[in-house]
Amino acid sequence: MARKEITMEELVEVLYQWHQGCSISQIKRSMGMDRKTIRRYLDLARKCGLSREMNVQEHQYYLELAGKIQKDLKTPLESSASYKKNLLYQDTIEKLMARK
Repeated sequence: MARKEITMEELVEVLYQWHQGCSISQIKRSMGMDRKTIRRYLDLARKCGLSREMNVQEHQYYLELAGKIQKDLKTPLESSASYKKNLLYQDTIEKLMARK
């Protein structure tokens, strides 16, 4: 089976639903994701400090947490083909971004 890329919005929703008290099975039904995938993301979230004992947080908290989780995934950004292609143009991009 092919790997499906999880968007940041989907990851934030998984974290939020779990924090609200939804079970992994409920999240699976609502998001259409595999339970193993949900469990893997929740394990990473717990390592970053998410627990059900905390009060429900603002959206920004879940967004930042999702960013931290994506950094901990097995495939780092630096190993992706698109990153390597864009790296060739990084200096040019930075010069254009620095212009007023």
